[in-house]
Amino acid sequence: MNFFELKADYDGYAAMGYVDEDVDAWWSAEQFIGNADANQYAVVGATVHAEDRELVRPDFTKFNQAPIPVFSARARDALRDLLEPNGQFVGIDFDEPLEYWAFNTTTVVDVLDEAASDIKRFSSSGGIMRINAYVLKAEVSDLPPIFKIPQTQRSGVYVSDEFVARVSVAGLTGFKFVQLA
Repeated sequence: MNFFELKADYDGYAAMGYVDEDVDAWWSAEQFIGNADANQYAVVGATVHAEDRELVRPDFTKFNQAPIPVFSARARDALRDLLEPNGQFVGIDFDEPLEYWAFNTTTVVDVLDEAASDIKRFSSSGGIMRINAYVLKAEVSDLPPIFKIPQTQRSGVYVSDEFVARVSVAGLTGFKFVQLA
């Protein structure tokens, strides 16, 4: 069983950012950390970065490198049955005639074997700085299509083989999967 970190492929695809940059810290740090807060989100304005205006609009991207997945209408339709049980779609007021939604991944599963994984910790607090090599707990036999883990709940979104396969079959663009285990 494999699992992957969900990243955006910016090679040839437009990157998206907030119209109001002050929203970045609030949305990134407080709203998309695995909590189910669908009624708490403010709809934000989004735009393609000026340097990317001529590039193709992808089916998937992220806001300013933050761990907030952003799906096009096409991707939302193709992945809806995998996404909806594991999170919430949040509206985006995009400044082009295209529909995009941010996605708050609310499924958090404790699958990481910390003792067997290669983890770099902060010397002062002992908290996790980064995970260099992921090892799943031996008892893990199944993974949800999209999820977070407690150790990186604020910074990472992960997907299963099932999710990667669906993206491939649907021919969706802008996805980048980094295999972790």
